[in-house]
Amino acid sequence: MLQELRDPGTPGLLIITDSALHSGREILLSFLLAALRRAESVHIFGFEWSREEFLAGSRCECFPSLTFHDGFSDPLNWRKSSQSFTLEEFSVKGIWQRVGSPTGAVTIILDSLSWILSRCPLASVCHTLRDLPRHRTQDGPQDVHVLALLHSDLHVPGVLQSVCLLADSVINVTDSGRSQKATIVHRKKSGRVVTHVEHIRVCDDFSLETVNEGEREPEHRPKRAVLRCLVGEREPEQRPEVRWD
Repeated sequence: MLQELRDPGTPGLLIITDSALHSGREILLSFLLAALRRAESVHIFGFEWSREEFLAGSRCECFPSLTFHDGFSDPLNWRKSSQSFTLEEFSVKGIWQRVGSPTGAVTIILDSLSWILSRCPLASVCHTLRDLPRHRTQDGPQDVHVLALLHSDLHVPGVLQSVCLLADSVINVTDSGRSQKATIVHRKKSGRVVTHVEHIRVCDDFSLETVNEGEREPEHRPKRAVLRCLVGEREPEQRPEVRWD
């Protein structure tokens, strides 16, 4: 199912949830690269990383064609630079003013949604996420893909539930030995919700490779226990399962 969401490009909102121990950034880059290879107009709204850091170590001839909107260097616009994307602009109108009116499909990437949620009212963010994929201009694109990275260990369950319920697809990334475990919750056009679990590996070229049962290794629980002992943390509470009724 992950390949089905990645390669054709599914319109709507897709959220990748991860944590400090299990990053979903490589999967985000894999979706980004697939969009570029489909010759889509790709716009990254980056708040956690600069453009150079975001693309560091990813050698691809397609990357120069994307547009990076810098919300990292001066998010409060203290320098009064028109190049900076500020929190005040985080709205459907503000984002689409930056994107413009491309004629083909568009992929909008929010990196990360956690940074935005920690500084903007939840209701405002939810309204923007709901309406952003539905926005249409007179000559605008027919297909709008919105991808957002969400660090689930930084938010209370109520915030996670509110945001994820807006998504057409949610990919929750956890670790499973040498591979990553991706739990996918996807709402089909019919309204039916399906849940699928895959074990994948992100290759050097950011393609996705399915890991068979025999290739997987058990999770290294002792390593996490040692980490908790060193930092004095308790066993993390189980995150609520995202359900659509």
